[in-house]
Amino acid sequence: MPEKGRGGRRAIPINPTTAERIRQLRNQHRETQPQLAAIANCTPVTVARWENATRGVDISVLQQLAAHWGVLLAYLTGETDIVSDPVAFRLEQENKVLDGFAAAVEEHEYNIRRTRLDNLFSLCGFTYRDSYDGETLHTLTDETGFLDGATFNDAELNDILSRIHALIELECYRKTAAQGK
Repeated sequence: MPEKGRGGRRAIPINPTTAERIRQLRNQHRETQPQLAAIANCTPVTVARWENATRGVDISVLQQLAAHWGVLLAYLTGETDIVSDPVAFRLEQENKVLDGFAAAVEEHEYNIRRTRLDNLFSLCGFTYRDSYDGETLHTLTDETGFLDGATFNDAELNDILSRIHALIELECYRKTAAQGK
Protein backbone atom coordinates (compact mmCIF):
# COMPACT_ATOMS: atom_id res chain seq x y z
CA MET A 1 0.00 0.00 0.00
CA PRO A 2 1.36 3.46 -0.83
CA GLU A 3 2.79 5.28 2.13
CA LYS A 4 1.93 8.89 2.79
CA GLY A 5 4.92 11.17 2.46
CA ARG A 6 5.43 14.81 3.38
CA GLY A 7 2.82 17.18 2.06
CA GLY A 8 0.26 14.37 1.79
CA ARG A 9 1.79 12.91 -1.39
CA ARG A 10 1.40 9.20 -2.02
CA ALA A 11 4.72 7.40 -2.27
CA ILE A 12 4.96 4.27 -4.40
CA PRO A 13 7.36 1.47 -3.46
CA ILE A 14 10.79 1.92 -5.04
CA ASN A 15 12.45 -0.97 -6.85
CA PRO A 16 16.21 -1.70 -6.66
CA THR A 17 16.75 -0.55 -10.26
CA THR A 18 15.19 2.85 -9.57
CA ALA A 19 17.18 3.20 -6.36
CA GLU A 20 20.43 2.40 -8.17
CA ARG A 21 19.64 4.76 -11.03
CA ILE A 22 18.87 7.63 -8.67
CA ARG A 23 22.24 7.06 -7.00
CA GLN A 24 24.08 6.75 -10.36
CA LEU A 25 22.50 9.84 -11.88
CA ARG A 26 23.08 11.91 -8.74
CA ASN A 27 26.76 10.89 -8.77
CA GLN A 28 27.11 11.44 -12.54
CA HIS A 29 25.81 14.98 -12.11
CA ARG A 30 28.10 15.47 -9.10
CA GLU A 31 25.23 16.25 -6.78
CA THR A 32 25.17 15.56 -3.07
CA GLN A 33 22.18 14.10 -1.28
CA PRO A 34 21.40 17.50 0.30
CA GLN A 35 21.53 19.16 -3.15
CA LEU A 36 19.16 16.57 -4.60
CA ALA A 37 16.91 16.90 -1.55
CA ALA A 38 16.61 20.65 -2.23
CA ILE A 39 15.63 19.94 -5.84
CA ALA A 40 13.07 17.29 -4.80
CA ASN A 41 11.79 19.34 -1.86
CA CYS A 42 12.55 16.65 0.71
CA THR A 43 15.23 15.85 3.28
CA PRO A 44 18.67 14.32 2.60
CA VAL A 45 17.58 11.35 4.73
CA THR A 46 14.70 10.74 2.29
CA VAL A 47 17.13 10.77 -0.66
CA ALA A 48 19.35 8.26 1.17
CA ARG A 49 16.32 6.03 1.76
CA TRP A 50 15.39 6.21 -1.95
CA GLU A 51 18.92 5.19 -2.87
CA ASN A 52 18.73 2.26 -0.43
CA ALA A 53 15.24 1.32 -1.68
CA THR A 54 13.86 1.56 1.85
CA ARG A 55 11.40 4.37 1.19
CA GLY A 56 8.86 4.90 -1.55
CA VAL A 57 8.85 7.93 -3.81
CA ASP A 58 6.00 9.90 -5.35
CA ILE A 59 5.67 9.53 -9.11
CA SER A 60 5.61 13.33 -9.50
CA VAL A 61 9.02 13.45 -7.78
CA LEU A 62 10.34 10.80 -10.17
CA GLN A 63 9.03 12.87 -13.10
CA GLN A 64 10.75 15.94 -11.64
CA LEU A 65 14.05 14.04 -11.23
CA ALA A 66 13.84 12.60 -14.75
CA ALA A 67 13.32 16.09 -16.17
CA HIS A 68 16.13 17.49 -14.00
CA TRP A 69 18.61 14.88 -15.28
CA GLY A 70 17.24 14.83 -18.84
CA VAL A 71 16.37 11.13 -18.83
CA LEU A 72 13.20 9.23 -19.60
CA LEU A 73 10.94 8.46 -16.66
CA ALA A 74 10.83 4.88 -17.97
CA TYR A 75 14.63 4.71 -17.66
CA LEU A 76 14.52 6.00 -14.10
CA THR A 77 11.87 3.42 -13.12
CA GLY A 78 13.75 0.56 -14.81
CA GLU A 79 11.20 -0.07 -17.56
CA THR A 80 13.84 0.51 -20.26
CA ASP A 81 17.60 0.80 -20.62
CA ILE A 82 17.21 3.66 -23.12
CA VAL A 83 18.38 6.72 -21.22
CA SER A 84 17.04 9.72 -23.07
CA ASP A 85 16.20 9.05 -26.72
CA PRO A 86 12.40 9.28 -27.02
CA VAL A 87 12.49 7.94 -30.60
CA ALA A 88 14.44 4.85 -29.55
CA PHE A 89 12.10 4.42 -26.57
CA ARG A 90 9.05 4.60 -28.86
CA LEU A 91 10.66 2.05 -31.20
CA GLU A 92 11.32 -0.24 -28.24
CA GLN A 93 7.67 0.05 -27.19
CA GLU A 94 6.48 -0.60 -30.76
CA ASN A 95 8.77 -3.64 -30.95
CA LYS A 96 7.22 -5.00 -27.75
CA VAL A 97 3.77 -4.59 -29.30
CA LEU A 98 4.93 -6.26 -32.53
CA ASP A 99 6.51 -9.12 -30.59
CA GLY A 100 3.23 -9.62 -28.74
CA PHE A 101 1.34 -9.52 -32.03
CA ALA A 102 3.74 -12.03 -33.62
CA ALA A 103 3.27 -14.38 -30.66
CA ALA A 104 -0.52 -14.06 -30.96
CA VAL A 105 -0.37 -14.79 -34.70
CA GLU A 106 1.88 -17.80 -34.07
CA GLU A 107 -0.53 -19.11 -31.44
CA HIS A 108 -3.49 -18.52 -33.78
CA GLU A 109 -1.74 -20.41 -36.61
CA TYR A 110 -0.94 -23.24 -34.19
CA ASN A 111 -4.60 -23.42 -33.13
CA ILE A 112 -5.75 -23.50 -36.77
CA ARG A 113 -3.29 -26.31 -37.59
CA ARG A 114 -4.30 -28.18 -34.44
CA THR A 115 -7.99 -27.92 -35.39
CA ARG A 116 -7.28 -29.13 -38.92
CA LEU A 117 -5.29 -32.09 -37.59
CA ASP A 118 -8.08 -32.92 -35.12
CA ASN A 119 -10.63 -32.87 -37.94
CA LEU A 120 -8.50 -34.86 -40.39
CA PHE A 121 -7.61 -37.60 -37.95
CA SER A 122 -11.18 -37.70 -36.66
CA LEU A 123 -12.36 -38.43 -40.23
CA CYS A 124 -9.84 -41.29 -40.31
CA GLY A 125 -11.15 -42.65 -37.00
CA PHE A 126 -8.24 -41.46 -34.87
CA THR A 127 -8.01 -39.23 -31.82
CA TYR A 128 -5.22 -36.66 -32.08
CA ARG A 129 -3.34 -35.07 -29.18
CA ASP A 130 -0.09 -33.13 -29.06
CA SER A 131 2.31 -32.31 -26.25
CA TYR A 132 5.63 -30.59 -25.83
CA ASP A 133 8.60 -32.08 -24.02
CA GLY A 134 11.65 -30.49 -25.60
CA GLU A 135 10.05 -31.21 -28.97
CA THR A 136 6.47 -31.43 -30.14
CA LEU A 137 5.11 -34.95 -29.89
CA HIS A 138 1.93 -36.02 -31.66
CA THR A 139 -0.12 -38.90 -30.29
CA LEU A 140 -2.70 -40.86 -32.25
CA THR A 141 -5.13 -43.36 -30.79
CA ASP A 142 -8.03 -45.24 -32.33
CA GLU A 143 -11.01 -47.16 -31.02
CA THR A 144 -9.62 -50.54 -32.08
CA GLY A 145 -6.47 -50.10 -29.99
CA PHE A 146 -4.33 -50.68 -33.07
CA LEU A 147 -2.31 -47.49 -32.51
CA ASP A 148 -2.67 -47.55 -28.72
CA GLY A 149 -1.26 -44.04 -28.19
CA ALA A 150 1.47 -44.15 -30.85
CA THR A 151 3.67 -41.05 -30.60
CA PHE A 152 5.30 -39.28 -33.56
CA ASN A 153 7.65 -36.33 -33.90
CA ASP A 154 7.05 -33.52 -36.42
CA ALA A 155 8.88 -35.26 -39.30
CA GLU A 156 6.99 -38.52 -38.76
CA LEU A 157 3.67 -36.68 -38.53
CA ASN A 158 4.41 -34.85 -41.79
CA ASP A 159 5.15 -38.23 -43.42
CA ILE A 160 1.82 -39.59 -42.15
CA LEU A 161 0.01 -36.50 -43.44
CA SER A 162 1.66 -36.93 -46.87
CA ARG A 163 0.51 -40.55 -47.01
CA ILE A 164 -3.03 -39.61 -45.96
CA HIS A 165 -3.05 -36.88 -48.61
CA ALA A 166 -1.88 -39.42 -51.25
CA LEU A 167 -4.61 -41.86 -50.16
CA ILE A 168 -7.24 -39.13 -50.40
CA GLU A 169 -6.03 -38.19 -53.90
CA LEU A 170 -6.07 -41.87 -54.93
CA GLU A 171 -9.61 -42.29 -53.59
CA CYS A 172 -10.74 -39.14 -55.44
CA TYR A 173 -9.15 -40.48 -58.65
CA ARG A 174 -10.90 -43.86 -58.20
CA LYS A 175 -14.29 -42.19 -57.64
CA THR A 176 -13.77 -39.97 -60.70
CA ALA A 177 -12.72 -42.95 -62.80
CA ALA A 178 -15.70 -45.00 -61.57
CA GLN A 179 -18.10 -42.18 -62.48
CA GLY A 180 -16.58 -41.99 -65.98
CA LYS A 181 -17.39 -45.67 -66.82
